[in-house]
Amino acid sequence: MLTGCQTQPELVLVTAAEEAPPQLPAQAVAKPTRAAANALLASLSPEQKDKATRPISDPLRKDWHFIPRERQGLPMGQMSDAQKTLLHKLMQTALSDSGYLKATDIIWLETVLAEMEKNPTNRDAGKYTLLIFGDPSNDKATWGWRLEGHHLSINLTYSADRIGVTPMFYGSNPAVVTSGALAGKRILADAHHRAVAFALSLSEEQRAKMMLAEKPKDVITSPGREASLKEPVGISIDQMTNGQQNALLELVRIHIDNLESEHAKSLYNRMVNLFGDAPLLQGYTFAWAGPIDADEPFYYRIQSPQFVIEYACQGKNHVHCVMHDLTDPLQDDLLKAHFVQHKHE
Repeated sequence: MLTGCQTQPELVLVTAAEEAPPQLPAQAVAKPTRAAANALLASLSPEQKDKATRPISDPLRKDWHFIPRERQGLPMGQMSDAQKTLLHKLMQTALSDSGYLKATDIIWLETVLAEMEKNPTNRDAGKYTLLIFGDPSNDKATWGWRLEGHHLSINLTYSADRIGVTPMFYGSNPAVVTSGALAGKRILADAHHRAVAFALSLSEEQRAKMMLAEKPKDVITSPGREASLKEPVGISIDQMTNGQQNALLELVRIHIDNLESEHAKSLYNRMVNLFGDAPLLQGYTFAWAGPIDADEPFYYRIQSPQFVIEYACQGKNHVHCVMHDLTDPLQDDLLKAHFVQHKHE
């Protein structure tokens, strides 16, 4: 799937013996992001910078959430227009056109909720908060950033040789805008409709295998439970036709394609295990709960030893979606590597 005008990895099934496609080193991929982070930091006052920055080892790196709450960091509402522009430039270096548009639409939806609920204090787009962990000016150090608020948590970490992207949470309330100039707009339409189409493509026997006994009320891999799904459920990849396997991989790619192309390629190669010892997609399962109907609440999960993706309708018009890279939960291995390579007094 093409996202905006970017070139994504080709959608083909390959064997483990094939050579990996060319991929930029993590340092080269991170260079525009590091430059954007440094430009934003340079624009901040000492007070703003104190709010926006934390050491790479700070426990706040694990303290992510998608609910409305008070957050440590620098809220967008305390930034100037010029600083907000620099923040958006930072986002654009790591997100694809599609992923960036979804993130900004989710932030915009807070103004819609403020009007719907008559509660501009609780529903405030200015509360989306930035934190930068570590020092992006040091190209040899591990660092990262998070932009977070209601229904949005984007977490990225960069080391000399790897990019960590986990968790990535997108939510939407309303899932479909019901009134106004953008009535009918569904922010997460691709992840929603493509999943329904895939589920409908399975035979009755296959659907029986994919169905869960009960629909979860929400995503299960919520904060603090990122690796809680130990046992795979649903229909396994080896019970699908080649065409269905490609369709499932395309659905995975929809979630990965929220990232800028080189960020996406780094995650894609880990998550689908393209060039490991095990065959491509080994261990993948797809599970579903609820009606196979785009207009009704449903839940689906794509899981492998490398990752988990959950999509949960909270009702007909409220959606939560999260992706976790289980090979690198909250980038702990990157942090450990940083402290091995760089002695800290």
